[in-house]
Amino acid sequence: MSQAKTVLEFSTPTEAEKEASKAVATLVEFAATSNAPNITEKSLVRAVVNFANTGQARDLPGAPVIIVNGQSFCLASPEMDALRAQLQNDLTAVVQDALAGSTLQRLRKDSSRMVQVPIHEMSLGVPTYRYFPMDLSAVLAHTVLMLRDKAKNGLGKDLKQCKLAGCGQFFLSSDMVADTSKGGRPRERFCKPEHMAAAQTPGAERTRQWRASKARQLASLTAAPTKKE
Repeated sequence: MSQAKTVLEFSTPTEAEKEASKAVATLVEFAATSNAPNITEKSLVRAVVNFANTGQARDLPGAPVIIVNGQSFCLASPEMDALRAQLQNDLTAVVQDALAGSTLQRLRKDSSRMVQVPIHEMSLGVPTYRYFPMDLSAVLAHTVLMLRDKAKNGLGKDLKQCKLAGCGQFFLSSDMVADTSKGGRPRERFCKPEHMAAAQTPGAERTRQWRASKARQLASLTAAPTKKE
């Protein structure tokens, strides 16, 4: 029996594929030589949460900043205020697991305008990345989607919103453990101990007043004169 000959065929890349390959090579070379910081996913989330809470965005890739005497300052503008308000709504929806379909469409469109390049530097024990967004909204959208996709067993589950009326700030519950070496319990309802105390004060005060009222009633009964037969 004669054996069939193996024929090797090599496809010829299209012009579009050649251009895409060149673009990838250029980006990889740029990322390797760029002074962009290596950022872990959790550090990115912290920076996004800080922007939502304070409006400070200078540590975020894509933020509009100016350099003065070697220091960076983020430019304030109505557009930045609008981005922050939108981010606050998006993070609240992530915490409540209530991102609407129209919101998801917007987030996917915005996040596609960013490139995330993995940098295999394991000195921190976790993967790091360099981010090259077209603008800040791309980074914010990417982070919100990442939190939403990891809502069950990752950073999304870690994201909380303070329950104290009038606060509503966001935080990562894992950052609220005072001493992780002792296995402390993370704080999940309030962003700081003072807000926990403030939220508990009304109930504690009601209990104190109720007990004082009962004590006064008992004292009045004890002090009341008895009737003679």
